[in-house]
Amino acid sequence: RRHTSGALLYVGEWRGAVGVLSSLAPSTADHGMVGGPQLQAEVERHWRLAESVALPRWPGVGSPQAGHRLYVFTRRQPPPEPAEEDADAAAPAAPP
Repeated sequence: RRHTSGALLYVGEWRGAVGVLSSLAPSTADHGMVGGPQLQAEVERHWRLAESVALPRWPGVGSPQAGHRLYVFTRRQPPPEPAEEDADAAAPAAPP
């Protein structure tokens, strides 16, 4: 949420495109081992996928459609203003 750049790079698995090892465990079968469902939902809410690139992998492990990839996202909208509690935390304390 505090990331203010116009681009976000993510390397890992993504929902619906997980590798063989991730698919074996119920806790990682849907979203992979790198970013869980909350992170992926947050990225999808605020970012748009611009490009996805297959990364080199060991021979015989995974497929080009699944496993770790480089995902390039661009921001959907300007970054949101900090929440009020964040602004209060950043403000200097008033003198006594």
